[in-house]
Amino acid sequence: GIAAFDLNTKTSEILNGQSNAIFEVKYYANYANALNDSSSINTSSIYNSSNQTIYYSITNIGNPNCKSVGDFKLIVNKLPIANTPNPFFKCDDLSNNGVETFNLSSQNSMILGNQTASDFIITYHLSQNEANSKLNALPLNYQNISNPQTIYVSIANVQNALCFATTSFQIGVNKMPIANPLLDIETCDDSTNNGVELFDLSLNNQTVLGSQLATEFNISYHLNQNDANSNSNPLPTNYQNSSSPQTIYVRIENKTANSCYSTTSFQLIVRSKPLLEMKDVYSICQGSYIIVTAPSGFTTYTWSNGATSQA
Repeated sequence: GIAAFDLNTKTSEILNGQSNAIFEVKYYANYANALNDSSSINTSSIYNSSNQTIYYSITNIGNPNCKSVGDFKLIVNKLPIANTPNPFFKCDDLSNNGVETFNLSSQNSMILGNQTASDFIITYHLSQNEANSKLNALPLNYQNISNPQTIYVSIANVQNALCFATTSFQIGVNKMPIANPLLDIETCDDSTNNGVELFDLSLNNQTVLGSQLATEFNISYHLNQNDANSNSNPLPTNYQNSSSPQTIYVRIENKTANSCYSTTSFQLIVRSKPLLEMKDVYSICQGSYIIVTAPSGFTTYTWSNGATSQA
């Protein structure tokens, strides 16, 4: 709260066109000293002070009785600290055009730190020069024009715009992945017919990606939507189902910004292995015939002789 003042810069204002060869200006710490011309301030070119009233006298050099006394205030304004905010990146919408709207005022608290918001004005600009001159302030809801883009900040004292500091930070847009829809994975059960089989979940990676680059996105598989949203408890690539059908949830996320993600799902289905309960041997007498009939309930039949009927 203390600053160095050059009181002599007020002399020409006090003289107001009067000749300094005829009139002399002196400065004092109180009114009585100014009236009595005692203890004038002898460090008027570098006077360290907080907020204070300074008294002055203007006196005719040839006649000390001809004098006037006045005063003015010294005001020390706070010099703000421009704390540098973190980079401000958002997820793109599904257009992935690299353009989004940013609420720049959301950075105010980081720029202020522990300073009082009512003491300062914060503005955002496209260049350092504009931040220094506090010209062409950007709208607080600002749409970026490049990706990434540097935004320049000015923080100024509300009482004195000359008391200001600047900083900068980056805004940018991260790609939002598209979770392309998936077909269910079906397999036949083994001879145990217990409805449990081993599935290679990574077979769906390329379908989830579609035309997107595998180098830009991570893919993980989960047992429920909550795990997929939070990226918790990813399943192993070779996964043994616990029911049939069983829904598997897929998360695809941007490798550089895991908050940019999408999800989809598909089912694992184990089809029962058909069990043919038929005799191993059918005996007939020479010259007669029998009809061999397969059990009902199956979708298709194929016999060794090419027949496709049940019997």
